Amino acid sequence: MCFSPEGSFIIGTALTATGALCVDRSARTDRNFILFALMPLFFGIQQIFEGFVWIGLLRNIPWMAHIFSHAFVFFAFSFWPAYVPVAVYLVEKHENQRTKQLLLLAMIFGVGAGIAAFFLLMPGYITLTAKIVGSSISYDTQSPQRLKELFTFTYLLAVIPPFLIISDIRLKVFGYLLLFSAIVSQVIFEYAFVSVWCFFAGLLSFYIASVIFRLRSCCHEKAVSMSNKIKILFVCVENTGRSQMAEGFAKKYAGDKIEVFSAGSKPLGKLNPVAIQVMQDIGIDIAKQVSKGFDSLPYKKFDYVVTMGCGDACPFIPSTEHLDWKIEDPKGKPISEVAKIRDEIGLKVKELIDRILEK
Repeated sequence: MCFSPEGSFIIGTALTATGALCVDRSARTDRNFILFALMPLFFGIQQIFEGFVWIGLLRNIPWMAHIFSHAFVFFAFSFWPAYVPVAVYLVEKHENQRTKQLLLLAMIFGVGAGIAAFFLLMPGYITLTAKIVGSSISYDTQSPQRLKELFTFTYLLAVIPPFLIISDIRLKVFGYLLLFSAIVSQVIFEYAFVSVWCFFAGLLSFYIASVIFRLRSCCHEKAVSMSNKIKILFVCVENTGRSQMAEGFAKKYAGDKIEVFSAGSKPLGKLNPVAIQVMQDIGIDIAKQVSKGFDSLPYKKFDYVVTMGCGDACPFIPSTEHLDWKIEDPKGKPISEVAKIRDEIGLKVKELIDRILEK
C-alpha cells in the first residue's frame, strides 16, 4: 500500500531500523523473543520490496515490477505463514504444556502452508501480475477464485491464531489487532487486500517494538543486584493470585533489603483481578506485576523458595531453604474469601521477612 514508492521506502526504512533495535534489545534481555523481535525488520524489507514494485509500475519497468512483486507476495503467502508460528512458539514458556502443544500444531500447519505456497508461487506455475488500483497495488495470481480464497484463508489461519493461542497477554493483543486490521482490509480494500493488510501489519510492528523494549533485562538485574542480598521466590500454579500477593507483601515488608520474585508452573499470563482488588484495598498495588514461568526468572538458585499449592507440578528449584505453605487457591472465589486468603498470606510473609531480617 503506502500510497507511493516514497511512502513504501520511508515506512520500510523506519521498520527495518526499528527491527534492528528490537533484535539488539531482545538479545540482551530475553532471547526467546528474538524471532518476534525480527518481525519489524522483515516487514520493513517487505515494504521496501513494494516500493520497487511501485517504481516498476509507474516508470514502466516490467522486469522490476515482476521480480519485486514476486518477492513481496513470497513474504505474504510463504514466509509469514511459516515464520510467525515458529516465532510465537519460541516465546511461549515451556511450563504451559497445553498451549505449547497447540502452538506446535499451528507451527506444523504454518510451515507446511508456507512451503506449499512457495512452490505454487514459483514463476511458471502461477502467473502473477501487479497493477496500481487507486492508491494501492493489487496483486493478481490470475488463478481460479476458489484458489485465491484458499490462499487467503490459509494465510490468515497460519498467521493470526498463534497470537490468540499464546498465554502472553501482550501478544494476544497483537493478535486481536491483526484480526481487526484483516477485517478492515477485507471489507474496505478487498481489491488490494494483500498489499493493504501487509501495510497495516507493518505499522502494527511498532507495537512489537513497545513489547520488546518493555522486556526485563535479566543480565541487568543480575549486574545491579547486590551479591549479599537475600533472594526469595514464591511459587504457585498459574502465578496469578497466591504467589503474586506474597510477592506484593514481601516487597512491602522487605523494601530493597531483599530481592523478591514469583513464578508459576503453568503461568496464565495475567493476574487474578480479584487478587489485585483485595491487595489494593490494603494499599498494595500488584497490578503491574507479571504472571510468568520459571524461564523468565533472572536466577537459577534462591535463598528461599516458598511453594503455595502447586505440589508435584512445581519443578525442583535449588534453594538454601524450601517452605511449603498450604494455602487455598483464590481462583473463582468471592472477594470476601480472597480477602481471607490475602490476610493469611500476609501473616506468613510478615513472619518470614521478620525472621530473615533478624539474622
